[in-house]
Amino acid sequence: MVKNKIGKMQVDRGSESADGESIGHVRWNTLSTSYKVDVKKACRFFEWLEKIFSPMTLMGIGCERMNPIPCLILAHIAPGWVGGILSCATCT
Repeated sequence: MVKNKIGKMQVDRGSESADGESIGHVRWNTLSTSYKVDVKKACRFFEWLEKIFSPMTLMGIGCERMNPIPCLILAHIAPGWVGGILSCATCT
């Protein structure tokens, strides 16, 4: 399972906190926040991450045997540097 496509950021705005900030859940590729996080801050973080990890390669390991599947997101960060994030994807 190798993908060179960046998924669209998905935002689920739940409600508002006491100070008026929108709280909810944000997802980008196999990465996601917990529920009840500050949506604006989470979106800014994933937008920053998307710039760094574009283009990227997503590799799933053990697709037939494990669930959730460990996923490694790799990107060329700078000349001579490769960065990565270890995440997971659920296939049910």
